Amino acid sequence: MPKYISRRPGKNNYLFRSVIPLSLRPSIGSRQFTISLETSNQIDAARLAEHLNIIVQQIYLSVAEGVIEAPSISQLRQKMKEELALQQHLLGLKVVRRFKFTEEVYLQKLIDDYHQYRIKIKISPSKIYAFLKAAQHLLDSAGNLPLHDVGHQHARQLLAYMDEIKIRRKNQTKTLNQETVRSYYKQIQTMFNWAVGQGYVENNPFANKLASPKIKKARIGRFDEEEMQLILGAELERQEPDRKWLVLIAAYTGARLSEIAQLTKTDISTQGHLVKISINNNNQKRIKNNSSIREIPAHIRLLRLGFKEWVEEKESNLFQKPARNFGAWFNNTYLPLLEIEDKSFHWLRHTVISILTDKRVPLPFIAQLAGHSTGHLTYDTYAAETQPELLLTECVNQIEYRTSHPLFSPSSQLT
Repeated sequence: MPKYISRRPGKNNYLFRSVIPLSLRPSIGSRQFTISLETSNQIDAARLAEHLNIIVQQIYLSVAEGVIEAPSISQLRQKMKEELALQQHLLGLKVVRRFKFTEEVYLQKLIDDYHQYRIKIKISPSKIYAFLKAAQHLLDSAGNLPLHDVGHQHARQLLAYMDEIKIRRKNQTKTLNQETVRSYYKQIQTMFNWAVGQGYVENNPFANKLASPKIKKARIGRFDEEEMQLILGAELERQEPDRKWLVLIAAYTGARLSEIAQLTKTDISTQGHLVKISINNNNQKRIKNNSSIREIPAHIRLLRLGFKEWVEEKESNLFQKPARNFGAWFNNTYLPLLEIEDKSFHWLRHTVISILTDKRVPLPFIAQLAGHSTGHLTYDTYAAETQPELLLTECVNQIEYRTSHPLFSPSSQLT
């Protein structure tokens, strides 16, 4: 398929995509643009896109040679839409246009409808709460406007407004951090994308031209040996059992916090001498993706510490609090207590993967343990899962920590 044709994951219609020549980007004001070809038929899409590519290349050449002035990106996009409509007519293609609201719709109505839609498709309560916070910021900054009056200036106003919001945390007044601002802004972008698809508005004034600033992601690495000694040391023994076991399971499986916090008694099973931990999406449990579904044989050290006995004491859920509560405790209370700074629970997962990588454990074993795709299509499609016994000996039991605790020490016999 030519580079000027693309398709969004999970969407039916093809897109025309044009990368603007480097020399013209300053004058046109963009790196690239896309428009919908309004068809899910690959042959029709190819015919339409080929014509559009010829037209847009002619425009680029005329601008470069000084024949015409450089159009703005909106003018260029509009020109391509006009050419698309003309070509659709010439080829006799029938295009089903989106339904368009004829009555005046206000911003609050859009927010309410989108809110109900997200509930209907079972978006998590935490994400719905984040959307409602973002929507309230939009209403506070712009007011309950008719949708046809909402424009790019309101996107700029929203960002400026959120930059000035004051919140209280630990007896201190702070502004929203830029990652939170970006997250709220993307919620509004997504709502207006949905609004375009539903016919509320013709375009999304929060997309493309006005994006919130890019945030440099926090570095995620591994805990060093001394830090793991502290994390798995005497202080952990003084914590309540659920917190203790959450940390231990993470340290000896590399599982994600959300995966561990959702475990139930039925997720733990035995197969001969093996005890297996099942990460699954049964009973409406949420997982990251299909690669996350897996079975992990329990490390011998978990068994020595009484993992089976602890599970037997449970009635259903192994943990009584949601993942965010455990994450807040570990990040904001436990690590500061150990004087470990600027790190989080997720570093346990990276620590496990790093230990196994250092020991040159084969990538397919590490990927199966961590719930990752290997990145190799052939292997991911056709290779069977490693047998639990082999995964235990060649991967799981290679996770070792040098601590003063005799049950954690690598010198203790693994039998």
